[in-house]
Amino acid sequence: TIDFTRLFGGEFINGSKGCVIGQAFVIKRTTDGGQTWTDVSAPGTACDGGRGNALDFSHPTGSYGVAVGTGGFIAFSSDQGATWATANEGGPDLEDVSFVQVPALPNTTDVYAVGAAGLVMCSDDQGATWTTKTNPDQDPDLRGVAFASPSVGWIVGDNGAVFKTTNGGGR
Repeated sequence: TIDFTRLFGGEFINGSKGCVIGQAFVIKRTTDGGQTWTDVSAPGTACDGGRGNALDFSHPTGSYGVAVGTGGFIAFSSDQGATWATANEGGPDLEDVSFVQVPALPNTTDVYAVGAAGLVMCSDDQGATWTTKTNPDQDPDLRGVAFASPSVGWIVGDNGAVFKTTNGGGR
């Protein structure tokens, strides 16, 4: 079992490797399909007041991972979740994160994160650095982001908010 009580997100790379995130920004990793879990939290991020909300890995290899949470928390991994580094702390809560593959640039993977007050953030370097994207409707808290293809994606949020992109978020 995992030795913390509140989990909020997780993602598996394959049938054996995966990570979960939860209360106090704790990130746990398994390499044996969930039989055992190791703490791989980003150094200095564990705290009582915050929580990690979501985690995603790039596909198909799962080499890169990004985790987001309250207080603008963003951590990233470049080794299938074995180690994590903090990319951002401070700012509105972030609720979800999603990788987008860019076929024209096979070594590049964009990442989008969404959160409170209509916040949309983007990274074009697998989660190491982030910029804020313009959102015309900054009222609803945004809760989810997903891409069906490199160009088509959706963001959903409170009060029935649904936003669609057909140009990959305007890279």
